[in-house]
This record gives sequence, structure tokens and C-alpha cells, in this order.
Amino acid sequence: MMKSASGLKVRTKEYRQKGYWGDASLADFWAMSVLCAPDKTAVVDNHGQSFTYRQADHRAGQIASYLQEKGIGSGDFVSFQLPGWLSFSLFISPA
Repeated sequence: MMKSASGLKVRTKEYRQKGYWGDASLADFWAMSVLCAPDKTAVVDNHGQSFTYRQADHRAGQIASYLQEKGIGSGDFVSFQLPGWLSFSLFISPA
């Protein structure tokens, strides 16, 4: 296990050179999934309810808009508690 910051920098450089890591963010990968496979199932909860990438992206956008309307912006902390339902994955998506 690497414990130093310099070791992390070395590993990061190595991973980038090998093509393991790039500049894409999690949000970039999500957007790519929505564009490339909008009707593919994105998430299924333990009750069998599911959303496609398109549906999940739309719902996450609605939640993000609601939070913005309430004055919550980038860098703000939001605490919430939800059961292990589909709603949880949609609520964390705008983050």
C-alpha cells in the first residue's frame, strides 16, 4: 500500500501514461451513457423498480433544479437520509 503523496503522484503519472486514467469525470461518463444508451437500464432497486439512463438523468435534473431553487449551489453540503430505494441513486446524481 502506497502511503506517501509522492508515491501517489508517481502512480497517477504511471496510470495516465498507460492510458488507465484520463481527464473524464464521473459526470462525463454519465453524460456519455445517457447519450449512447438512453433506453438501457441504469439502476434497479431491491423492489424491482428501475430507470433507464434517460429517465434517471431527467429525474436527477429535476432534483438539481429544485436544490438550486432553494439556494443550494456548487460546494454546498447537503445531508439526507433515504431508504435503499431507487430514489437514493437519483438523489445523489446531481452531486
